[in-house]
Amino acid sequence: MGEDEVTERRVFLEVRDPTALVADIDAERPIFVPTRLPVPLGALFMLAIRLESVGRAIELPMRVVGRRLPRGGSRLSAGVLAQLLDRSTPMLALLREVVAGRVVDLEARIQQQQRIPARACFASRAEVLAELHALVDHGEAQVPVDRLVQRGDRLALSLIASGDDATVTTSVLVRSVHTHSGRRTCLVRLLDDDARAALAAALAGGTLKQA
Repeated sequence: MGEDEVTERRVFLEVRDPTALVADIDAERPIFVPTRLPVPLGALFMLAIRLESVGRAIELPMRVVGRRLPRGGSRLSAGVLAQLLDRSTPMLALLREVVAGRVVDLEARIQQQQRIPARACFASRAEVLAELHALVDHGEAQVPVDRLVQRGDRLALSLIASGDDATVTTSVLVRSVHTHSGRRTCLVRLLDDDARAALAAALAGGTLKQA
């Protein structure tokens, strides 16, 4: 099960104080997540944690390890038990900083650290290569995206050619968003010199691979 499966299923959790949540994660205890969604055992999902007065959610990749049936006829008591998939995720480090009181502008920190997974699908590998060259040569490219994004978002953008298994994934910053004839596109810029160097190496190698 890959990254796509995790990101396609999202469960939101309203949290006033993340202290107990972080303590459970650090102790490797399963977290109870209230939900009426039919999430099976072993399923992967993204836990979108919403803190008070913060518009963006802090997202953690999780795996379902148990279920809790409704108690006393209350649907609100139903849910799943889940454990964190990746303890190295920057979002967990950010939650720890929130608990320690070291974060002043949480909204800005989430935007800075989070990489929203998105896909740009093209009709051919030639079109993918053209956009990759634009990113390497000019630092920017206009690409279609498969999800709602906004200016300032940082994406883990996968460029995919129809009918081709080869994929390139790189980190970009959304400069602007446009819609033409119902098709959503955005102007993106490579996030840093490391992303540019990785793409240049992939192009020089003559194969599409993760960069």
